[in-house]
Amino acid sequence: MIDQGATIEDPAAESASRKDGSPGNNSQSSFSAVTAALIRHGDKVLIARRYGIKPRGGSWEFPGGSLEKGENLEECIKREIFEETGLRISVGELIGIVKHQYTDIGIDLYLFDCKLKDGTIDTLEGRENDIRWVPMKDLESSQLCSADRKFLPHIFAFEKENRTNHTSGKGRAGKNL
Repeated sequence: MIDQGATIEDPAAESASRKDGSPGNNSQSSFSAVTAALIRHGDKVLIARRYGIKPRGGSWEFPGGSLEKGENLEECIKREIFEETGLRISVGELIGIVKHQYTDIGIDLYLFDCKLKDGTIDTLEGRENDIRWVPMKDLESSQLCSADRKFLPHIFAFEKENRTNHTSGKGRAGKNL
């Protein structure tokens, strides 16, 4: 169930407008395109704490950030993850899109399934206060920003389906959220 202020869109329905990795036609929209990464390590997921002086400071989120001019979604998420963590990632499937209106900004949040390419958990040493690995089962009790929280049912379904498909040898082919 989706609360007021957020909707989850079907990535397949949006894909035609994003063949080049752009967020679609947002020229008429007051919503900012923001990317986020679901990065897993074993049974854990990487989350980042927003700095205290920023809006929603102290809350946790999936790492990522705002799309810059001339950048596509994949370039954005790779840049943001490297800037925030020093990790290099490969960008996989678009898990979903959340349109969310905070009091200060409206965002179109694009969550991608990402894999670590370079770097290790050791890369994050000394940053425990703002980046951490949490068990997937603990995500619901984490103090996630409300837009990120909207993804949780889809992340759990995505994870369950990937475990099932991994053991059966089947892919996700054509499965929409």
